[in-house]
Amino acid sequence: FSNKDCTILIVDDNVVNLQVIGQFLKSHSYKIFVVTSAHKALELLDKTKPDLIILDILMPEVDGYELADIIKTRKDLEEIPIIFLTAKNSERDIIEGFKHGGVDFIIKPFNQDELILRVNTHIQLKISKDIIQQKNIQLEKLIRDKNEMLGIAAHDLKNPLTGINSYLSIIKNQQLDDAEKNTFFNFIENNVNRTLSIISDLLEVNVVEDGSINLQMSQFNINDILYSLTETYKLLCEEKNIDLKFSYDNAISNIISDKDRTFQIIDNLVSNAIKFSPKNTTITISSSLNTPKNEVYVKVSDQGPGFSTDDKEKLYTKFSRLSAKPTNREQSTGLGLYIVKKVVDLLNGSVKLISYPDHGATFIITLPIKN
Repeated sequence: FSNKDCTILIVDDNVVNLQVIGQFLKSHSYKIFVVTSAHKALELLDKTKPDLIILDILMPEVDGYELADIIKTRKDLEEIPIIFLTAKNSERDIIEGFKHGGVDFIIKPFNQDELILRVNTHIQLKISKDIIQQKNIQLEKLIRDKNEMLGIAAHDLKNPLTGINSYLSIIKNQQLDDAEKNTFFNFIENNVNRTLSIISDLLEVNVVEDGSINLQMSQFNINDILYSLTETYKLLCEEKNIDLKFSYDNAISNIISDKDRTFQIIDNLVSNAIKFSPKNTTITISSSLNTPKNEVYVKVSDQGPGFSTDDKEKLYTKFSRLSAKPTNREQSTGLGLYIVKKVVDLLNGSVKLISYPDHGATFIITLPIKN
């Protein structure tokens, strides 16, 4: 750490002490706040959180021990180390200081070498403790994410795999004609695709988060991707009697980006729109060009349930479970939009949602023409 990044609050009713200690610590590049009373100290602590407090014990109205007690009762302040500044040096006084949450003592008149050594030591300890706490928070998050993934693997993968096993058992143990076999083979194929989709999402999260995505930049026309997706999802939309419309801007020529990743994010939005759209509705995929900004827009609009305010707040979070449910028992891992947001950011683009409950949703992807 650097001293200039660390802040020290000095509380002493003696202005001379404040000036001497303050100037000395400033000479070692620390940021210094000085106040002359407990009341002023608490006012300042409402606005800023120092890395260390040097606190005089003998002060009028509220002494250093009382102020330390107040500080230690506040969750946002309790981890700040306190060094007591005092003329008292008896063993009893030192024990009393530790009882009130102090980590050290500096005896007045202070020795400069001793002062800076004690300050440096406790600043280092505070910074190290903060780093450990931050690592613990990150570790707890990783554990939660791992448990979420295990939950998906145990629950979401179990259903399609159980279905596959059941269909294979029927085919193996029963005499079936070709039509019946084809029906069961279709069931198996659908369940295999569901399983692959779940595994793909789980693997993609790891790739996105460990930063191992290598963008492959090339020239391509984004309208070709949109047309390909409408052809890909034509049969699935017919099964749900969804009208899949495609409109494009002829002015769009080639853009420079990662074609596979661009396909991935739009594919995710289109498949989500189909997954959550009721039968007999319309989904529209469109493109447009913004020449002044050198950008292209891709919109995916549906007439599904839309997103509530609560849903919007956790829209791009990992493993988010939103209020809307797939309309034909399709699988949802809660990872798709999280991946979309991460990949769009990598492509230097943006994603925006316009939606109201029961009035459908429109996702707008903005991508630069030259990445």
